[in-house]
Amino acid sequence: MSTEDGPSETYPVQPSAEAEVHRYYSNIPDPPPDNLPPATSRQFSLSSLLCLMVLACLGFAAFAKLPRPIFAGFAGGISVLGLIILTVFKPPWAIIHLGWWLVLSIYLLASLLAALGI
Repeated sequence: MSTEDGPSETYPVQPSAEAEVHRYYSNIPDPPPDNLPPATSRQFSLSSLLCLMVLACLGFAAFAKLPRPIFAGFAGGISVLGLIILTVFKPPWAIIHLGWWLVLSIYLLASLLAALGI
């Protein structure tokens, strides 16, 4: 099988160990940069959700006797104030963000009902 010039068959070249290590570790993502803000917790405790619902019910009870446009105005003012507080202080607790979304949805619903006159 060999001739005077050398072997007639060629064999595949085995990759070096360094190339194998580089190929193996090239799929690992880089570590995150140090200047990222801290991650916020997306978990709620049962007591914090219960407190949020109690506060929402007390707010509904306190403003239930007001006409709908005035109630919508109060809810809108509270949601704008909450947005300012969330922007300035950036609280890490997810329950505060959930409370703001609750007030915002109440405002949107009250505004829709006031506009329809229902």
